[in-house]
Amino acid sequence: MSIIYTNEEGLVINKQQALLLPSYYINTYENNNRKKIEYTGFGENNTGRTIQYYLSPAENKNQILETYSDGKTGVSIYLNATNQNGFTLWNSEGYGLGKILKRKEVVVYNSKDWEVMHCQIDINTGEIIGRGEKWYYGNQFPNQFDDLLLIFHYGTDSQLKEVQDFNYTYGLEMGSVQLDYFLSYMHSIQQDFPWDQHPYFHMLTPYLPESINL
Repeated sequence: MSIIYTNEEGLVINKQQALLLPSYYINTYENNNRKKIEYTGFGENNTGRTIQYYLSPAENKNQILETYSDGKTGVSIYLNATNQNGFTLWNSEGYGLGKILKRKEVVVYNSKDWEVMHCQIDINTGEIIGRGEKWYYGNQFPNQFDDLLLIFHYGTDSQLKEVQDFNYTYGLEMGSVQLDYFLSYMHSIQQDFPWDQHPYFHMLTPYLPESINL
């Protein structure tokens, strides 16, 4: 088992550095697989503690809730992992005080444990609620948020609504825009985005990529 401390930007820091920050993450790995993320925050705007726990088939969800639900900590349990083409889909259950189920999500990670898709689903029906997202990386930088190029936003009908230039890499600083505008803009700066080569981002579903390349 190994432990890695990170700051809000996802950069690796040591324990001494973490304790000096208003908020930080403790990432626990077991057999090179992410097992738990503990967030600790202090101060007026980020007081609290949350746990993300990645459940193995051999573990009992209720026992994990008993261990971490202390009346002050929000707990999210990730379960029923599905692997395909180097990506992993997890179903997430978020519990509030009193171990009451408050939220369900579907999340997909790549081999670096970077999120490539997430959406909230109805607790009872499993239908998509709210807005879903898929994340497109440049595969150039070691840090997730430095490498993130585009965020695609989807509606409850799984249809693409807008595209966001996350780090203003392409100079789109006006926020999220519709696909036609994005493609036209990219053409105008002579950086045509090959939309037809990225079918994973055309809709929110399927959640898991059907090939190794996004």
